[in-house]
Amino acid sequence: MRFKRVATAAASLFMLLSLWASSAGDPVPSTRPITGPTAHIVTSDSDLVGGSGAEGAVGDVRLENGRVVFIIGSLDHGPAAAASGGHLLDAAPASSEIDVLGYVLPTLGEWPRQAVYDSLRLTGDASEAAVILGGHDSEHTGCSVVTRYRLAADEPHLRLETVVRNTTAASVELVAGDSINWLHSEHFVPGYGFDVTGLTTLYDEWVGAAGVSSYGYCREAGLMSSTHGLDWTDTRVLDTTLAPGDSVTFQRYLVVGDGLSDASDGVHVVRDTPVGVVSGQVLSRNTGLPLEAVTLDFEVNGLAIYTRAVTGSDGLVDATLPSASYLVGVGADGYYSEELPLSIATGETTAVALELRPVGWNADKGDTLTVVMRPILSVPGITTAGGSFTIEALAPPSTSNWTAALRLGSVETPVTLTQTSYDDTRELWTLDAAVPLSAHGGLHDLVVTASGDVADTVANAVSVREAIDDDFYIVHITDTHLPTHNYSHDGEEALEDSSEMEDLRAVINDINTINPAFVLLTGDLVNEGELEDYLGMRVYTRAKRLLSALEVPVYVVAGNHDLGGWNSTPPSDGTARRDWWRFFGWRYLADPPAGWPVRTQDYSFDYGGVHFVGLETYDNYDLWRQEIYGYDSLTDDQYAWLLSDLEHAGALTPTVLFYHYDFSNQIDLSELGVECALWGHIHWSSGSITEPPYSISTGTVCDGRRLYRLVRFSDGDVLPSHTISAGAQGLLLRTAYDAPNDGTASSVTAVVTNETSERFEHGVVRFKLRADDAPYATDEGTIIRTVVDGTTAHCLVSLDIPAHGSAAVTVFPDTTGAEEPSSTVLHQSRPNPARSGTTLGFVLASRSRVALEVYDVTGRLVAVPFEGEAGPGPHDVSWNLTDRNGRPVASGVYFERLSGEGFSTTRKLVVIR
Repeated sequence: MRFKRVATAAASLFMLLSLWASSAGDPVPSTRPITGPTAHIVTSDSDLVGGSGAEGAVGDVRLENGRVVFIIGSLDHGPAAAASGGHLLDAAPASSEIDVLGYVLPTLGEWPRQAVYDSLRLTGDASEAAVILGGHDSEHTGCSVVTRYRLAADEPHLRLETVVRNTTAASVELVAGDSINWLHSEHFVPGYGFDVTGLTTLYDEWVGAAGVSSYGYCREAGLMSSTHGLDWTDTRVLDTTLAPGDSVTFQRYLVVGDGLSDASDGVHVVRDTPVGVVSGQVLSRNTGLPLEAVTLDFEVNGLAIYTRAVTGSDGLVDATLPSASYLVGVGADGYYSEELPLSIATGETTAVALELRPVGWNADKGDTLTVVMRPILSVPGITTAGGSFTIEALAPPSTSNWTAALRLGSVETPVTLTQTSYDDTRELWTLDAAVPLSAHGGLHDLVVTASGDVADTVANAVSVREAIDDDFYIVHITDTHLPTHNYSHDGEEALEDSSEMEDLRAVINDINTINPAFVLLTGDLVNEGELEDYLGMRVYTRAKRLLSALEVPVYVVAGNHDLGGWNSTPPSDGTARRDWWRFFGWRYLADPPAGWPVRTQDYSFDYGGVHFVGLETYDNYDLWRQEIYGYDSLTDDQYAWLLSDLEHAGALTPTVLFYHYDFSNQIDLSELGVECALWGHIHWSSGSITEPPYSISTGTVCDGRRLYRLVRFSDGDVLPSHTISAGAQGLLLRTAYDAPNDGTASSVTAVVTNETSERFEHGVVRFKLRADDAPYATDEGTIIRTVVDGTTAHCLVSLDIPAHGSAAVTVFPDTTGAEEPSSTVLHQSRPNPARSGTTLGFVLASRSRVALEVYDVTGRLVAVPFEGEAGPGPHDVSWNLTDRNGRPVASGVYFERLSGEGFSTTRKLVVIR
């Protein structure tokens, strides 16, 4: 580490002389200590930065200001990709002087078109130092190029300013930006995350990289189009045509920090982004001591992370963040990861206090099955408002005074028990429950009470629908192997890893947008079923909590990893199966009544004219109760139950079986008269999706594959799709909101982008809005329900999401029927993004003369879709995406402004051609 520099008046004078002499071509040795900003020729290796990316050499230029250090190559020293020297080679914080960046190389069009430099000079004063490069366009040598690397006092960013002048007799097209080699840094795009290889992004914020030192690349405003390779980014910030004699200037910034949140803080300063502050401390739960090097990933609006903060030695962390709702993933080596929902408001500080639980430290178990055996999270019930469902419960025969209710958030709806009876053969209670017409739609918890202190609450047990349609789709997933695909005998790697939780979370995010009727999960939910209590891994607790994040019902069957056990693992034989019964199965299977000797969890249900059958299939690795379960399934008892169930189903067609794997090759779909079977186990997709009967396996969720399959049902036909991937960062299906979706806004626009090949005609978008402004209306789709819970209105909008496309929807207060609007409102345009046209909507409180104008990101007036007098109430104005001269506008970000006497309001619109 280098000493901090302290300047004297004499030293300052000497630095100015050094700059003058350097600009005249005579290198002058640097003197130290110094303060910035300064630029001087490097004359000694000791004046270079270190780190894995350091490429500077004697003769290059050192540009610094006491906070950051940059090395600009001399004219004969540049990266291999450059046609000349004079490019940015190294960048590091002054606190460490560790460089992990490759280079920044200005480009002027398709590679290898770039700036070629033949002159270099230095300038500087007390406020700013600069390195000025002069040269030409490598493709159009008659175009001069001047790039200034400008560093001001006490700022963590370098300003890159390039001027291109066309001195030729012909027009020249210019697509300008920079090629950035991130080298050993972890490449990052906010909202996309760290795995962006192969992506092209149109983004109006920043790109960057995280490492020992971190970087942010941005503009003051406007879109950047970036193509990302394995360790590089080609970013374009300018697309124009230069007429003869014309010139253009484009500016961008490189921010340097000690961590990614440090770099993003600098970006917010450059871009003048309104932000709030998050500040707090992370402690160990068992010692109470601060934890160093804890990562906090701030995931925004259901997308990948926006930035990452890391705690210091005192466990403290702080970062600036734009106003939004975040889900913070918190992790550290040797500790179980945690998640924290967080809302950031502009100008406010949000304090956080976190405790992480060490791996191996005993923790409370999750919710186990006690009274209610069905419906439960893994075998839910689906009904309608005004419909009914059946509850199966374990309690003494003398139990009385049964009650039941459905709970959605904090809203509880009592249901009427029309019949309660005790089944002596099965030794359990059956309760018939009638759902009131007033019940909200959604996935409810079930609350049951009775005499003798009988009480049970079962999460995600009952789904209430408006109607059950015969045309619907479901999602099949399998082989999640939670929380890790590593085994306990692998040591700390298995104890600390939770990568499969991230894989399933990404798939769940997609499913919640796709909104299938339900999900079928066919086994190997966990990797080692014996590890609920052993080593404190809590595999079933964690799996159940994660499945609770689904907003649609999930039917689960067990697989060999869930039930089989491993005879080499310390927990006793049968532990895996017993733990499955505690969390997902039925505990009476351990010792069933004599009159009903059922030992496996096989079940069926009907939906939309289709019969579904879930089968428990397994390998009995630890050979527990071999006389009952044999070596593998299906047992004779299971197969007999299947035949009886199919016979009882009768005319209900079609029929779908779902199970982990047919270990004993007993299932012949044609012989059974079954149209479709969905299964897993083999970890890849197989089977015909065009020739029934369909025997289809779906590839795994685990190991980063994140696969799932859509199966449609229409007029008695079964229509399986190809598998879909949630993408490395859950990016193929994503929803972005234009305002915090956390209950603080009264109008929010969501844009759903679908990069898969499937259309999701029953897709949904979930909004959290101010309860005070309910009821709400929408410009697209249909509001399925609005549930007011405290100060928040939870609004669910049904939206048809096209394949390889996007859909936008805005939710706003419904003023229909109001005598006169109380305020003037500019609604979000629809659609947004727009491709061929859009509708601009606004509401006036009173008759006014108004102007509805469109501006580009430079502030230039592009179009005036409406100007004149309009009466109170709502108005819609169409705009065909042309400028005032009738020419189509280019792709990019635009701003709609509604202005009149005493008011002006603005919204953003994205145009994609």
